[in-house]
Amino acid sequence: MGVAAFYRQRQASQFRGLYESMRESEQLLSEAEAVGQLGSFVFDIQADQFRSSENLDRMWASVPSSADRRRVAARRASVRSG
Repeated sequence: MGVAAFYRQRQASQFRGLYESMRESEQLLSEAEAVGQLGSFVFDIQADQFRSSENLDRMWASVPSSADRRRVAARRASVRSG
């Protein structure tokens, strides 16, 4: 096996290890959220993007609409501006 092939194989192996570690972390977070009856979300105001965990979606029964996200963003802006 050449050096380049060895290096590619090593990178692929490291990537698989990182991917599996990330999946395990996501699974543990999901289980912790379910046990604690919690959820999580990320709301990027500038990009107008909202992502939420599956557990939060289950608790809300649906993901908020774009209008809801804009209303929340406007409220946050007004609170920040004083």
